[in-house]
Amino acid sequence: MRKLWVLLKLNFRAMLRAFSFRSGAGSSKKKAAGGLGALLLMAFLALYLSGVYSFLLASMLAEVGIVEMVLPLMALMACVMSLMFTLFAASGLVFGGKDSDIVLALPVPAFTVMLSKILALYLENLVFCGLWMLPTGAAYLVYAGLGAGQAAGFCVRLLAAALFLPLLPSVLALLGGWVIAYFSGRMSTNPWWARCSASC
Repeated sequence: MRKLWVLLKLNFRAMLRAFSFRSGAGSSKKKAAGGLGALLLMAFLALYLSGVYSFLLASMLAEVGIVEMVLPLMALMACVMSLMFTLFAASGLVFGGKDSDIVLALPVPAFTVMLSKILALYLENLVFCGLWMLPTGAAYLVYAGLGAGQAAGFCVRLLAAALFLPLLPSVLALLGGWVIAYFSGRMSTNPWWARCSASC
């Protein structure tokens, strides 16, 4: 369990560095700062974009009496945005990591290595989708006019849904990342593609 936790932290930081486009060489302090900056940027984008669209959409839907539709619509948007952020991270870090051979040579089961990468992908999606749904829930509470008891029950259901929502973009990112990594590997071994790349 300790090995899984260590690998999970390493892979999560690597995904954040990939998101911040600072995955290259540099000191450990710069890489850590890049990962923290990426996390803050992701949080800002999720809260700001979701806040703007959630309250705007909820106000329009409340006028026609279907304010509850803001929840599935914004959840769908969260999945799409999260998939966009993590698709190429899944391709590069889950299936095509440069350190895969080194990590697999360690006394750690291959299942643990792959599980840590998948959990890191889910954790990144969880952070984004969870923060995205916060303004959505607030917008629904403002325009739905729920009582105190109903609002408390809604918050519990929203929290539970936020834990399962990242599963969809995570699975889609893994499938898409595998396809990208597969065709990238095929093209890199294709003589015609290699000649074209060399000529460019």
